[in-house]
Amino acid sequence: MSYIVGFGEIMLRLSSIDNERLYERFKTIGNKEKAKLLIMPLELIDDNGDKLKEIILKYIELWKLDSEFIDWINNFVCIANTLVDRIVTGYPKDEINKFEEKLGYEDKFMTVAEPFYLFVIEAKTEFKKFFPIENDNIIWTNDVKPYKKMKVRILNGIHTSVSLPAYLCGFDIVLDFMKDNIFREYVKRLLQDEILLTLEYNKDAINFANNVIERFENPYLKHYLLDISLNSCSKFAARCLPTILDYIKIKNEYPKLLSFSLASFIRFYKGEFVNGDFIGERESKEKYKIRDTKENINFFSLLNFEWNSGNIESLTHKILSKKELWNSFNLTEIKYLEENVFKNICKIEKYKKSII
Repeated sequence: MSYIVGFGEIMLRLSSIDNERLYERFKTIGNKEKAKLLIMPLELIDDNGDKLKEIILKYIELWKLDSEFIDWINNFVCIANTLVDRIVTGYPKDEINKFEEKLGYEDKFMTVAEPFYLFVIEAKTEFKKFFPIENDNIIWTNDVKPYKKMKVRILNGIHTSVSLPAYLCGFDIVLDFMKDNIFREYVKRLLQDEILLTLEYNKDAINFANNVIERFENPYLKHYLLDISLNSCSKFAARCLPTILDYIKIKNEYPKLLSFSLASFIRFYKGEFVNGDFIGERESKEKYKIRDTKENINFFSLLNFEWNSGNIESLTHKILSKKELWNSFNLTEIKYLEENVFKNICKIEKYKKSII
């Protein structure tokens, strides 16, 4: 986990928050106004500030530190909930020689990121002076949740719902499927007809969705679909399932495009163990490694009998009814969803891209 810490005119980027150092600051300055401190965790989890504060207070209790230290944390230290949004594709392995030649030096830590960025901070305005940067991409708010919901459902939701079917169809990076007329239309329809519907076509959400399409078309980013596929079980449950459930509440029917994405997710996890790795296969018999938790991999590996015997209906039921995958929901209870997912899996096995 990493953090930004602000106090006075000083800002630091830290890899850890040390209770002992916080305690030393408290003892040195005391429990008073000038000891105010702003801490902004950057971990990509819900309520990251609340969770960090909970951990800090837990260790204060375990170490039996002063009660006044707790008062200082509660009254003068703002541990903000935050949201960060920027596509970072990492080390440019395919273009590193070109970049190093241009720079004139070797850089093993080089990383590539898009120009767009968003930093949302949930904190009282009085703490803005500790992070004195005025920028349209930095938002101070009293509630980060609407921004989180928008980002997770639109940006992350499209990544997870489209990357798996696109990979199965032979694409390797986001830019590739955005150049394809079928998949580009799929992305636009998914946003317009299903995701934005559950966000009530909010103006900010529409603008964000339009920006996401532009960001996906960035020719300088190589965002590999297999990297996006990491831990897709938890990602689909967090990024796509809430949209499915909200869509059903609004329309009283399942969303057809996300239903296809769900079928693609299931087909992507069709694999077998090879030398300890769980290996899937896409078009042209090309192999790929399926990366997820041990528990999830073991569950999907037990479905090989159904795959090999052609009993798609049975494996569809087993997957959709497994509550551990779906935040305690049994998806077979959603009217017609199981039947539609089953039919889509069968079509994917037979036709691939032509059915989208």
